[in-house]
Amino acid sequence: MAVATRSRTRLPVPGRGGQAPAVPARGALAAIVLLGVVIRFPTLGQQSFWFDEAVTHGIVAHGLGHVISSIPRTESTPPLYYVLVWLWSRVFGLSEAGLRSFSALCGTLLIPVMWSLGRRLVSERVGLVAALLTAINPFLVWYSQEARSYALLTLLCAATLLALVHVLESPTRRRLLAWSLLCALALCAHYFAAIVIVPEAVWLLVALRRQGRLDGTSLLLSLGPIALMAAALAPLAIHQNDGRANYIALYSGSLPYRLAQFIKQDIVGSAQPIKIVLSLIGCLLVALAGWLLLWRTSRRERSAVAMPLAVALAGVVLTVLTAVLVTDYVNTRNLLPTWPALAVVVGTGFGAARAGRLGLVGLAALSALSVGCITSVIVVPGYHRDDWRGAARALGPATAPRAIVSDVVANDSLAPYARGVSLYPPAGMPIREADVIWLDRHALDSPLPPVSTLPALPGFTISQRIKTDSYIVIRYRSPAPRFEPPPALMQLYPNRFSVMALVQRP
Repeated sequence: MAVATRSRTRLPVPGRGGQAPAVPARGALAAIVLLGVVIRFPTLGQQSFWFDEAVTHGIVAHGLGHVISSIPRTESTPPLYYVLVWLWSRVFGLSEAGLRSFSALCGTLLIPVMWSLGRRLVSERVGLVAALLTAINPFLVWYSQEARSYALLTLLCAATLLALVHVLESPTRRRLLAWSLLCALALCAHYFAAIVIVPEAVWLLVALRRQGRLDGTSLLLSLGPIALMAAALAPLAIHQNDGRANYIALYSGSLPYRLAQFIKQDIVGSAQPIKIVLSLIGCLLVALAGWLLLWRTSRRERSAVAMPLAVALAGVVLTVLTAVLVTDYVNTRNLLPTWPALAVVVGTGFGAARAGRLGLVGLAALSALSVGCITSVIVVPGYHRDDWRGAARALGPATAPRAIVSDVVANDSLAPYARGVSLYPPAGMPIREADVIWLDRHALDSPLPPVSTLPALPGFTISQRIKTDSYIVIRYRSPAPRFEPPPALMQLYPNRFSVMALVQRP
């Protein structure tokens, strides 16, 4: 029998269903959304593009054909985000605020989606708690201010989870198709959307089977668009899996370390003062939410969050299994699809009907911690992204051809800020100026280490040294042009393993 003929019978998913929100709840939600806007939008242009964002800038600064042709060469993700940002940039421009505002919009839209998810699964109160946690989460705020696909990915994965709740409430053909189309869109935003799409699909199919609704029509509607999108993206994914993302496993620590980092960053973000203490406090507060979930919730509330908890845990397990058996791409960014499900679980602990004052105190403490972490990133330059904009400003305009010696990512990172930059000729060229740009911080929360010794460049003298928390610029000048090959210039850079020589012409 077709799914539509039984559309009025609900699958067993507790929640408030289609009840209209009360006026005070709407006002509270509006205030939370406004808080999310205030946190995300005013400081969009505060930090310069870092390397990945500079690559995004280089992709969307040209025509749509360039966008499509660049993705297989430069990216490890599908094309949806770049196409949308290309359209967005035609209206809002290519500045830091212009490009990042698309991610800020996605991060803001995530707030009411999380409210609706918590409300339909558990209660109005849990919906508001989930919305608040979303509005002020430091990790989400960071990626809401980055010109990359992660904010869009998180929004679409939350939307698939909400659509699944609707399907489980009433599995009509329209709802099945809507869930599947959202899953296909999420997959087109990032391959790692699959880590929640797969467990969501399993949960849905098991639920349909238990109700005797698993037939050909429901299978086609629920899995067809996903299968078509996966097949369309498969050649691109295979082409992009050429080792370009191997840095994750090679330079980001062991797999257990990155899983521990996932827990920490999900709560307090990446760069913080006294991060061990703040991380411990954040973990204790989330553990309190877990305790409340176990001991201060009703059976109905616990049953309501079984699905998102299963989806999130299965997503983490799938990622780890893929890392062990296929390719290791485990980091917190790629695990962001699990964030909405985990946030609903934590929100249910704090917002349960019997959580009482302990729930309110825990939520207030976690909120204060989150706002403090966000504030520290805003006010402390050492927690910002690499400041290529500041380094380019320190260089000033080129009045004659000059060499620039910097990290291997410098060519892309300087492109939005310094005109006329290209690779230094392999055979060398005559120059009167060589500038060294050093931005090699060990982590976002580490100050730039001093350059203890400055190598000499025969015939040149050091005319200028500029040091900030994010970059060091050292300028060598000669009274007359001198022919310099690349190896002579590269020895000026403190890290000989990741150095590039560029030339900038007026």
